[in-house]
Amino acid sequence: MSEKRHLPPDHPAIPPRRIGVLLVNLGTPDATDYWSMRRYLKEFLSDRRVIEENPVKWWLILNLIILSVRPGRKGKDYEKIWNRERNESFLKTITRAQADKLGASFANDPRLLVDWAMRYGNPSIASRLDAMQKAGCDRILVMPLYPQYAAATTATVADKAFEALSVMRWQPALRVAPAYYDQPAYIEAILPTAPGLFKLAPVGKTGAFLTQLFAPASSSSAAFTTLHREMIGHWPAEGDSVGTYGSNKVAQRALQFVSEHPNSA
Repeated sequence: MSEKRHLPPDHPAIPPRRIGVLLVNLGTPDATDYWSMRRYLKEFLSDRRVIEENPVKWWLILNLIILSVRPGRKGKDYEKIWNRERNESFLKTITRAQADKLGASFANDPRLLVDWAMRYGNPSIASRLDAMQKAGCDRILVMPLYPQYAAATTATVADKAFEALSVMRWQPALRVAPAYYDQPAYIEAILPTAPGLFKLAPVGKTGAFLTQLFAPASSSSAAFTTLHREMIGHWPAEGDSVGTYGSNKVAQRALQFVSEHPNSA
């Protein structure tokens, strides 16, 4: 629906009003060489939300020791998992794909614009907010890709987003998405991956992994239907290799829900 604007004749041209969604992930170096890694690590480890040590003490440790030794070592680690086809980290590849897929779901609505950014590295939050504002977005939802809130993740994304707004003369309205770990849609989307993820858990840590994964389901009875369906035949027995997690309790709660709500199974 078009919106008529009453502007003076000499007013600068304004693009059509749009709503933006900015997905923000942790970050990635631009390359695996020493200097690229150093820039990334310096930005990341200089964040007071991440490192809450005495700032003078930490500056000395970071600049005299860590940034001299770690870039070379971490570069070799990144090299092992680098996306050579795109010459970028897979975190960047995956985040772009998430944004593209979300954008495609709104392809028929030109009012919506989906973009993505990294808290550390590129594309920066400031650069994408600026691009979205120039594209006509006067309302932007910043979506940190962390289900749970933490100062070192969600809060630092918000810090950087509002820092970017502080130098804008014409600011869009900005909203930061709250934690969504207990939202039914998220739970139902993540539970089908559980059996495969168990294989990645360290020995003795699967129980803790299960507890963390299924705990949010307790606040959403609808999630038990998905839990029951996805976990049939996949409940690992407790023991040294799994750890303790109260498998019977978790399984019984899911089965009890299904038995009490037969039409939802």
